[in-house]
Amino acid sequence: MARNDTPFDRSANALCDLNTAGVIQVLCESSFFRTAAGQRFERRIAKLCREHMGLQLRAYDKDRP
Repeated sequence: MARNDTPFDRSANALCDLNTAGVIQVLCESSFFRTAAGQRFERRIAKLCREHMGLQLRAYDKDRP
């Protein structure tokens, strides 16, 4: 079995991705963008982060030891 292909490694990687997406979401929801276009962009990115966090949470739950 290749490195990063054990259940422990997969769950650790999923947790890392989950946390990274969470940080990006928080940054986007802090309204650093001042224009209407920037705010639309940050809403889109925050939505993508929430979706990715759900995906990674399911992967983490599936593979956690």
